[in-house]
Amino acid sequence: MKGNVLPPQADGSIPIELITDRQGCEGCATRGFCKLPDAERLCVPPSLLPEGTRAGDVVSVDLPAGFRVWLAFSTFILPLLLLVGGAFVGSRHGEAWSLILGCTGLGLGLGLTIFLHRRARFVARIRITRC
Repeated sequence: MKGNVLPPQADGSIPIELITDRQGCEGCATRGFCKLPDAERLCVPPSLLPEGTRAGDVVSVDLPAGFRVWLAFSTFILPLLLLVGGAFVGSRHGEAWSLILGCTGLGLGLGLTIFLHRRARFVARIRITRC
């Protein structure tokens, strides 16, 4: 993903305005009411930028493939596994317990996902290179 480097903020961090790739928008069924922004901002410490990068330069921002796989797993698969696991454990004690423990597992999975994503140091895993 490409981005434009903006002037430093008061706290010393450097904002990068990410340019979203809109190639898939043509065939999307939700294009009429899509709220996807044209650009998104990401603030990084100056140490992550390549030397000599100034405001106005175009940079390439990338997350390692393994980190993207971990994000996808923790977002989609982990809550589903806890839902099924809770329902399976609850099924031994009746239908009501299956429903209660399944919903509890799903809630724990979603809460755990939020906790993991907030604790993940996204900025430390980002690779920024000049274009």
